[in-house]
Amino acid sequence: MADKQIYQFPSHKATPMKAAIYLFGHGPYREPRIIEMQYLRTLRYCQALEEKLGSEIDIKETHIDINFPRTKDLERLTNLQVLLNEIKKQEIDTVIVDICHGDSFYQNKYTPVIWAMERAGAKVYNCYYDDEDASLSILIKWYGENVHSYMLPDDREEFVELFPALASEVTYEVLEDRLSRIPAGNNDPFINYVFRKIDSLRNENPYNRSSLPWLNHKKLSELYQLKKEELDKRRLTEETYILGPEQTGKLFDEDIARLRDQESFKWILDRLNDLGFHHHIDGKKHSIIMEYGGYTLYADPREDGSIEIFVYEKRTDEGTIKKKRNRSNTKYPIGSFKMQDGWKNDLKTKLISRIEEVIRRK
Repeated sequence: MADKQIYQFPSHKATPMKAAIYLFGHGPYREPRIIEMQYLRTLRYCQALEEKLGSEIDIKETHIDINFPRTKDLERLTNLQVLLNEIKKQEIDTVIVDICHGDSFYQNKYTPVIWAMERAGAKVYNCYYDDEDASLSILIKWYGENVHSYMLPDDREEFVELFPALASEVTYEVLEDRLSRIPAGNNDPFINYVFRKIDSLRNENPYNRSSLPWLNHKKLSELYQLKKEELDKRRLTEETYILGPEQTGKLFDEDIARLRDQESFKWILDRLNDLGFHHHIDGKKHSIIMEYGGYTLYADPREDGSIEIFVYEKRTDEGTIKKKRNRSNTKYPIGSFKMQDGWKNDLKTKLISRIEEVIRRK
C-alpha cells in the first residue's frame, strides 16, 4: 500500500525563517547514519514543520561534515564552524538537523553540536526526535488520533523506503550463497517470497511519488486500518454524504483538503438546486442527485472552490446494468468532473457539456 498522501503547503504570512540544513557523519561505524538519508529526512521534515509552525522555512545553505574518522571535537567539524559564523552574523536563524545524540555507550556524545548552534543564536529543530511533534501531527492528521509516536520510522525502515533498490541488492548479496543454488522450478513458498520481495524492492522508486514516503508498508497498513475503524465509529453519529450507489458515504471532512464554511456550503447547495440536483436526506445520510437520461449524477459539495460530479450508469428494471462493452456493474462511476465555484455564465450548458464529454469517453 503506497503512501499516497500529497502534502499541502500552508499559506505563509510571517517572515520566512532563514534556515540551514546541517548534516554530519555520526553513529557507530557498523550502523552509520547515512548522510543522504539524513538529507531526505530533513527535507521531508521541513514540510511537516512548516505546517506545524505556520511559517515558511527558506533553506539558504546545506552544510556537511563527513566526520570520518569520528570526532566530537567541534573545532574539527569545519563546516559546522562556517555555519556557526553565519548564525552569529544573523544570516541564518534556524537550523534543521537529523542528529542522534549518542548510542548505548555515549548517550549524549553529539549534543554539544546542537548546543553550539543554539549558543550562537539559532533555533535548532531535530527531526530525529521529531521536535515540535511535527511528523506526528502530520500522521495524526492523515490517519486519526490513534497514531502514536512509536509509529515514527527508524533508520532501518527509512533505509528500505528511501533506497529500495539498494536494499534489494544488499538483501540478495547477503543471501547469494543460498539463493544462487536454488534450482529452476523450485516451489518452496518462502524462497519464492524472498525472490518476489527482492524484485519488488528493486523496482520501487520513492522519487516518482508526490512526496517522499513517511512509513513502511506494514505500518501504513496498520494505520489505514486504525483510520478506517475511527471513521466507521464517526459514521454512526455524524452526517455523511453519499457519492454513488451502494456507497456508505463520506464524512464532511473525509479526504478533503479545504472544507467549505457554513455560508459557502449553503450557497453551493442553492447552486446545485438551480442546476437541477435534488438534495435527499435519510436520517444523517445526504445525497445530492440529478438524473440525466440513462445516467445518475452524484454531486460532492464539501470541498471549497469546486463541486465534483460523479457520473454513473443506471440499472435496468431487473436490477442489472444495461449491457455495455467493458461494463459489469454500476458500483463505480464511468467518470467525473469538477465545476468551479467561480463559473458564472451558462452553468447549465457547461454542466451538460461536461456530462456528455464523460459519456463519450466511457
